[in-house]
Formats: sequence, structure tokens, C-alpha cells
Amino acid sequence: MTPEEFSASIRTLVRTGEITNVLVRVANRAALAMERGGKRKTSGVALFVRTGFLRNSIKPSTRKTRTGVSAIIKAGSKRVPYAAIHEYGGVVKTRHTSFIMPKRPYLAPSRASAAKGVPHDLIKEVRKSLRTVGIGG
Repeated sequence: MTPEEFSASIRTLVRTGEITNVLVRVANRAALAMERGGKRKTSGVALFVRTGFLRNSIKPSTRKTRTGVSAIIKAGSKRVPYAAIHEYGGVVKTRHTSFIMPKRPYLAPSRASAAKGVPHDLIKEVRKSLRTVGIGG
């Protein structure tokens, strides 16, 4: 395939809206990979599971933006107000004392790990879409 043919193929994907579908599929897979990684990190040496509330509060999502698609992962809720202090660290104040909680990130490493797989997944999905719309081999 020449660069001109490839360019025409990509324009066809954009015109038909298939490129948005590709981005959504890749973002969904990245979000699920982040969720798996985050949940795995909450069950390790640094964070022990007592109730499972933190692990169950980890939720992935994808969102279409003006410039593309975003994969997002969040943790915490009213029931799990301590999610951020585990991720970022900080000062914990109790009634009688305060102490410094060290960072024990569980979302950031899963984001970084999932991001590594996105380029390969994107290439694979673009190739598959080129075949499904009848262009490319």
C-alpha cells in the first residue's frame, strides 16, 4: 500500500465514522486493563484487603471528547473516602493524633501499564477496520 492509498483509506475511516468506533474499542480495552491492574494492586503487599470496599470502588469508563476518546479510571466514594490518601499519600488526622500516610499508588501504575498496550491495540484495530470496510488487506 502506498502512502497515498493509506491516506485515502484513513480518510474513508474518518468519513464513515469507523475511526471513532476504533478509538472507542481501544479505549474500552484500556479502561478494563486499568481496572484489572488497579484491583490487583489493592490486594498486595502495600494494601491489604479488609472489607474490599476500595477494590470494589474502582470503576473504569470511556468518554468521547472533542479531540478523541478518553479512558478513565476512578476510585472512591462516600463509603470509601480513603481512596485518595492511599493513592497520593498525605497527612491523616484522627481525634487524638495525626500521621503521614505514604503514597501507595494503585491507579497510576495500572494507567501506565495499560497505556503501553494502546499503540499496538490501535494498530491492530485500524487494520481490522480497514479490512471490514473493504479497504486494505
